[in-house]
Amino acid sequence: MRRSISVSFNHLRRPECIPETGKIQRLSGPRDIPSTCPLYPAKTRWLHIELRTFSHSAGAFGCCSPSCVARGGRPQRSSQYSFPQSLISFFFLLGLFLYFRPAGLHPVRAVATGLVFGMLLLTAPAFICVIAILCVTAFFERKRHHGIAAVLLLVTTLVVITPWQIRNYLTFHRNFFISTNGGFNLLLGNSEHTRPNTGSNIDFSKYEEISRTLDEAERNNYHTREALKYMRQNPGRTVTMYVRKFLNYFDCRNELKMKSEQRDVRTLLVFLAYATIMIFVLVRVLQARRFPLTRFEHYAVWLYVLNGAFAALFVTRIRFRIPFDYLMFSLAAIQFSMWLTRHAVDRESAILDRSAE
Repeated sequence: MRRSISVSFNHLRRPECIPETGKIQRLSGPRDIPSTCPLYPAKTRWLHIELRTFSHSAGAFGCCSPSCVARGGRPQRSSQYSFPQSLISFFFLLGLFLYFRPAGLHPVRAVATGLVFGMLLLTAPAFICVIAILCVTAFFERKRHHGIAAVLLLVTTLVVITPWQIRNYLTFHRNFFISTNGGFNLLLGNSEHTRPNTGSNIDFSKYEEISRTLDEAERNNYHTREALKYMRQNPGRTVTMYVRKFLNYFDCRNELKMKSEQRDVRTLLVFLAYATIMIFVLVRVLQARRFPLTRFEHYAVWLYVLNGAFAALFVTRIRFRIPFDYLMFSLAAIQFSMWLTRHAVDRESAILDRSAE
């Protein structure tokens, strides 16, 4: 039997969701959901390679690492829902590619970076913290034009998202930041039924009885109030759950509503791949005193960890972490490249020594 997915176009949907959901309406089922655009995966892989080669040559491992990205760059799906992580990763990596250029963040590049970060915010509002960190650090860096560039970056980003904010206010006569699902995610991560790895797989009936009578802006405010109320009444469990959700951020398995999607073999393969990547990253960090980390590597490690700390306020799911996993792929490729380079140098030195004898 053919199935259709109905979509309500309203302010809950971020701007990037409109073309995606428009395609979904015309499809027979969730398995037929295509990539939003075939260029996104290809460009994301290219940006990953370019970003990774700022400091080191990628080597053989680097050529293979983009293929490790989940599902070859297709939008990540769970049941009938589509999560455009390829598009998010594309804007995220393109913004970092412009931000970390060796020539520095001069004003023209800052404007281009701001345009990209503005599109990133319209795609994933949760990146507001990452963009804020990059703007602040750029402002205080003692480099030529970086203060002006940081201001231009921030202003350009705001210019990009302002039309959508004005549209929301004129349409709904309320102020909210891009979309209205923040309260829902906050309540998912802070309620009596929350567990570290459940995500949306919890009993939400208590809140649905009231929220179904509200419009989406009121529903978002209601969810936010209930989450904050629970956190105030249960500070001990809130802190404990926050720590457990932060640790779950580094997990490679999520509890899914459709149990048929959870396969032991797939989980094992994902675990082995993720563990291998993180081992390379850990070795690179431990060798930082002998081989100092570059500016990009410092930022990559801190952004990965700080994103986990921010996500733990809400819910920690693998699909939300995917854009940041590219940063870990980059560090792992750099470490592997360093090993290959040292091995090649040692081998060449040994050959020269034998020739001299």
